[in-house]
Amino acid sequence: METKKWPMVLFTVTLIFLIYNFLNTIFHSDVKRFSHDRIYVDYSTYQKKDASTAPVPTVQASNFMPVSAQIELARRDMNNGRLESALTAYSSHMEKVFGSRPPPPNAETAVPSQKYEEVMNFARVNIDGFSLAQAAYAKQNYQRALNEYLRIFLNLSENDYHHRMEISEAIAECYFNLKNQKGYVEYKVKYIKAAQQIRELTKLAYPNRPEAPFEGVVSSQEATQQLLKVRAFAASLPANRGEPLIRRAEYDLAVARGL
Repeated sequence: METKKWPMVLFTVTLIFLIYNFLNTIFHSDVKRFSHDRIYVDYSTYQKKDASTAPVPTVQASNFMPVSAQIELARRDMNNGRLESALTAYSSHMEKVFGSRPPPPNAETAVPSQKYEEVMNFARVNIDGFSLAQAAYAKQNYQRALNEYLRIFLNLSENDYHHRMEISEAIAECYFNLKNQKGYVEYKVKYIKAAQQIRELTKLAYPNRPEAPFEGVVSSQEATQQLLKVRAFAASLPANRGEPLIRRAEYDLAVARGL
């Protein structure tokens, strides 16, 4: 070999040795080497840990609540306790105050009345056949409804003012739809008298209770004026609508005269 080629051979051998050492260092070193955009890591000695033996971290749920939320929760519980204590104290105080006071002069104080209790007991009893009569009336079968109502009315006690009032009014309406003035007047009067009996008994049992005006009773003069107004109003209506209004006003005038 020529002498002038020795430097080139030495340079080549040296370069190969350096490249070998460099690559050997990269793939066998435990030290991480960095470049501008890559990370070189040696995974040759990495061993995967067993999941069954790995400790599981335990974290309490309360640790995730912010301090401000915990303070707000404690403040809310404290306010609820204050409110309950205040309401309990107020209720106890009002109970003592009203318990020591006498009842006001106009308080509803029931006066024991055997007849009133008897009437109220009758009113609580359900009447057999009443729903059947109502169904017949709703179907505009007025004659059948009248027969059922009359049967019920005849079996009522004399002191059952509540049901006598209710049934007599229903009978009067059946007679009205059947255009029977005499029957209407008879049972309309019975309805008014039963209602007056209940009002009188209630007044005796509760003397301090305000008495509401009873609109079922009018004088003959008032009924006559009402009839004249109805006739004037019905004149502007068709016959099938005006006739029932006039007929009822005429029947009510007869009721007012019969009282």
